[in-house]
Amino acid sequence: MTCLERVLTADGSYRWQAAGPAESAGSDEIAEFLARRARFDEDLWAIELDIADAERFIAETTSSG
Repeated sequence: MTCLERVLTADGSYRWQAAGPAESAGSDEIAEFLARRARFDEDLWAIELDIADAERFIAETTSSG
């Protein structure tokens, strides 16, 4: 599993970047990561997609990749 987050850049645009545990992480590690993030961001959204290539999906479905 690849965890990605959308971050605001210095020029005011957004980009996607890798975040979270390693791709080989188990469900416990992922749950801990999300719990830590939720403590800092009460409006956190976590969406799980069952797709082969998350980066390609983002590039194909957004105008800025």
